[in-house]
Amino acid sequence: MMTQRELAVYKLAGGPIPMPERDMTPADQLRFAMSILQYNQGFAQFTDGKANTLLLINSIFLASTAASNLSSWPEMIAAGLASFAITCCLFVVYARLPPSAPLRRADLIFFRHIQQRRHRDDYRADFQAVTAEEVTAHMLDQIYDLSRVVNRKFRSYQHAQLATILAALGWLSHHLAGGLLLS
Repeated sequence: MMTQRELAVYKLAGGPIPMPERDMTPADQLRFAMSILQYNQGFAQFTDGKANTLLLINSIFLASTAASNLSSWPEMIAAGLASFAITCCLFVVYARLPPSAPLRRADLIFFRHIQQRRHRDDYRADFQAVTAEEVTAHMLDQIYDLSRVVNRKFRSYQHAQLATILAALGWLSHHLAGGLLLS
């Protein structure tokens, strides 16, 4: 039985990742690496979408608490938690490799590496000279880097999710208590 997250990722990836045979050709390795890259990109997109939803929810919490001049402790705590959740969501959206990540040689896949070549013909020449094994190695480097970014995104998203739940509880406790006091 799949968890909800596994099911969502399964749907994003368009189904299961095809498992390779034991003895793959270089072309098979490249196709398999591409499917892994796409699978992890699906995780990144999934997390970005969820963070954008939390960003909207917390913006509403923050706007509604600010409108009432933060008149109670639950409301102040809710506003603080919503602010924290918004900050975490921004970390999800803007997640990058840590600054300490080692610089690698220019490969043929990543857009910034492609742009390190001065001319289009330089890229074409590099592309025509590369072997399938080298392209696969470049792809595996990109997959590893992407997995680190996705990991950072998920950690920030989990913090944002918890802060949103707590902000919602603070917001509800303030409004329910205020509604009970008014009635």
